[in-house]
Amino acid sequence: MVERVSRSAMAAFVLVSCLAMTVPELEAQEVWTNNGPEGGTVTALSFASSGARVVAGTERGGVYVSSDGGASWTPRISGLPGLSVRALAVDPDDANRLVVGLVGEGIYASSDFGLTWQSSSDGLPAVATVSAIVCDGANAGVVFASIPSEGVFRSVDSGATWQAINTGLGSRDVVALAISTALQPVVYAGTPQGVFAYDSVTGDWSSTGFLPNSTDVLALAVDPVQPTRIYAGTLEGVALSTNGGDTWSAIGEADLPGRVDAIVIDPEASSVLYVCAGFGASATVYKSSNAGVNWATSDSGLVGNGVLALAIGGSGPNTLLAGVRGDGIFRSDDAAASWAASRMGLANSDVLAIAVDSSQPTTLYAGMSFVAGSDRPRVFRSVDGGRTWQPRDSGLPAIAIGTIAVDPDDSMTLFSGGELAVFRSRNGGATWQLAASGIEADVVVDLVAAPASTVVYAATSSGVFKSLDDGDTWERKSLGLPVGVVEDIAVDPKSAGTLYAVSNSAVFQTTDAAESWRRRGDVFEGIVLSAVAVDPVNEGVVYVGGNGLFATANRGLTWDPADTGLPFSAVSSIVVDRSRPHVLYVSTLGDGVYFSESSAASWSPFNSGLFVSVIEEAMLAPSDPAVLFAATEAGGVFGIERPEPTPTPTFTATLTPSVTVTPGGCVGDCNGNGTVAINELVRGVNIALGADLATCPAFDANGNGRVSISELVAAVNNALAGCPT
Repeated sequence: MVERVSRSAMAAFVLVSCLAMTVPELEAQEVWTNNGPEGGTVTALSFASSGARVVAGTERGGVYVSSDGGASWTPRISGLPGLSVRALAVDPDDANRLVVGLVGEGIYASSDFGLTWQSSSDGLPAVATVSAIVCDGANAGVVFASIPSEGVFRSVDSGATWQAINTGLGSRDVVALAISTALQPVVYAGTPQGVFAYDSVTGDWSSTGFLPNSTDVLALAVDPVQPTRIYAGTLEGVALSTNGGDTWSAIGEADLPGRVDAIVIDPEASSVLYVCAGFGASATVYKSSNAGVNWATSDSGLVGNGVLALAIGGSGPNTLLAGVRGDGIFRSDDAAASWAASRMGLANSDVLAIAVDSSQPTTLYAGMSFVAGSDRPRVFRSVDGGRTWQPRDSGLPAIAIGTIAVDPDDSMTLFSGGELAVFRSRNGGATWQLAASGIEADVVVDLVAAPASTVVYAATSSGVFKSLDDGDTWERKSLGLPVGVVEDIAVDPKSAGTLYAVSNSAVFQTTDAAESWRRRGDVFEGIVLSAVAVDPVNEGVVYVGGNGLFATANRGLTWDPADTGLPFSAVSSIVVDRSRPHVLYVSTLGDGVYFSESSAASWSPFNSGLFVSVIEEAMLAPSDPAVLFAATEAGGVFGIERPEPTPTPTFTATLTPSVTVTPGGCVGDCNGNGTVAINELVRGVNIALGADLATCPAFDANGNGRVSISELVAAVNNALAGCPT
């Protein structure tokens, strides 16, 4: 059971909160902005009929749209309940109408090119994951969608309602759809048992026959010039039917590496084809200029962890876009002879950690997640507040960077940690070297460089380690800590050698620079703690969070819940504004960022413009605490600048002539009973704000006719220790 704060300790904490609330703050109207690092995983692409308009579906960042052929991108997620897109289509009769299939959320449609989205799943199974969507260009409003294990569904009212059409479909594990308008519309479905064709007149499916290389069909495309020519991408390459699926033959087997996940055909020269072929990180673009007889790689300049999606169109048939795993979108304007990144504004990347230069608030670093086989940079740096980013990871291995710290005394010295201990840079991240001698841990969770020293602390999967020589060597400092992961660590800036750590649902403190640790307060039963922060101004005030938030006013002896207004999502970081310590921010793993202007007495959402909800870490710029940054999952880094608050007005109480003020005495003891109670502290705050001093002259210790902050603090001390005798 979490121990409650004592009455007197809570009085002090309440007073701090009351004083905080006397400072007029601006409403949380500011808007987060997001510009990178650019990249992320793109799962679906489609050009709209207008050519320069493109739609991209991402793995966990929702939908992005472009109106300049993919040169720049804008997120479009208003109304989407989930951000994992598996399939999308643009209505050929209305380029503003988009239809997307989400993982576990069914289908959503937009009639304004993604500005707003509405559910379009009436008739679909609950918790549906849509694998493919195609629009019937010959019949307005007719749309087909496939759901693995559930088969194919058709809508005749532009997606408003759906009906299953599975009669004769040999396998309902449909992963690909294509439509031919030859003679009458025919829909083709790719399944693990080959290709099936749907007759729109009879309403039945039938097998198209034996595929020579593999029956597991992953992609389909119909020749726009000769609609009886159908291409099927399989686990073993490409199969071709020249008679609407009656017979099939394997093509280009000697040139392709195997698995084909996407096929696009040049709309003006249908003998030119492009495919995404290969497995995992090796999947790339191949081109054929003779209807698939021969193939060759066509991926110069195309980097990333495997191509997942292809689209052709834009300014002409020579323009292609490729969606890749981890690195966003690449564009070719020369029929795939060369490629270049085309992802400005596509900030769909996973950032696990951020750090801000100790002297320049516009210089920040982002630590990235890692996908096996990717050559994605591990660390990025921005010198313009996040508008542009540059890779800064030379010397770092292929690991996820989960923590970054900037030396508070030397902003060119950085530390990063992840799966292989600690790395250090002496040149602002240009190059990195292993700096982990003595660390015996699988993962470094957090790093803290102590000010005015060469001391660095590391919270790891095996306790706390300390370096006295700027990371050259390390020594375990876990005496008193439980065996296991230390989730977070924080240095008390007011007390040299005092640190706090959270581990195993408990809080620990050291006052001898980590030589020994002791538990502070009882174990938080049922609470997983993952974050700790120390108030930089108010002595003894510390905050810890996880699936809950708690505060102490007495260095951890007792704790009290401080989560009024917070959601159920776990707290990932806690930030205290050192210029206004009553102002706090917390990042959450599912509900964005929340802020408090009352020393955590209550919380409000702070998410305007923040279009992703999983926030790995939030951080204020050390040299400008009005600038706040957030590292997000599938949304890159967001930043926001809060204006300075209006200065607190000075109130002067008017004394009635009959009141005699006696300087000194027990400050705050309004009734003269030798103690200071909570209601007397509140009375003192009211007097400081302008109430009549006659209600309690005992707060005016110096007899100057008004109540100051120092006199309120003296009253708090009397409430805690008793009146002087």
